[in-house]
Amino acid sequence: MIEEPLINILIRTSGRPVYFKKCIDSIRKQDYSNYRILISYDTKEDLKYIKSNTNSNDFILFCKISDSTKENFPYNLYINDLYEFVNSGWILVLDDDNMFISNESLTKVAKLLKKENQLVVWKVKLFDKVIPSKSFNKQPTLYDIDSSNFIFHSSYKYKLGQWDGNKCADFRLALKLYKNLDSTIWIDELIIASQRKHIYGGKGMRDDANYSLPFNKKISNKVKMFFWKLKQGMK
Repeated sequence: MIEEPLINILIRTSGRPVYFKKCIDSIRKQDYSNYRILISYDTKEDLKYIKSNTNSNDFILFCKISDSTKENFPYNLYINDLYEFVNSGWILVLDDDNMFISNESLTKVAKLLKKENQLVVWKVKLFDKVIPSKSFNKQPTLYDIDSSNFIFHSSYKYKLGQWDGNKCADFRLALKLYKNLDSTIWIDELIIASQRKHIYGGKGMRDDANYSLPFNKKISNKVKMFFWKLKQGMK
């Protein structure tokens, strides 16, 4: 009997019940069963929608940002907090506004998890583009890699897998893994996709699928961003 490697799926969620449900549903529908879901959240109001979409096998952790933090994207540090509860297997980060593109996604990844000292990278669809594009089969480059683009073994979670609390930490992490692990396996196929229909939002905002900005090519990006920030209560 072929041993199926354990895949730990780490999810950060906050204020996104609709996105979160679709994300979780895409996991439950996988034809690969040896996975574990670990979820972080940072507001108590989120616990209700999290519990309505999880079961006793899932791990849920409340994370608190220190008022003294100086990082500009401290939500990345939630992943480091979840690492403490990963004892074996592989680590895959799935953002709550992303989802697996098919029921066979995990199976396609799992069959390539042969050696602990390797990195596995696949393609992700974000809005109207697919990444990695220019850097596929090459060293990861800035803006051409996403947190949901790769998987690595948990034995490297402290030595190589730590996230920093600043923007584009997914790029820096992928680059560090690429440079220090023995090999990289590339999957020339879409495994994960964003649920979003436009490029606005995300990036730490507590926004959900129930808000959409009408698309009009004649409206400038600055105008669109102004209304987006107005909706989010941002200055």
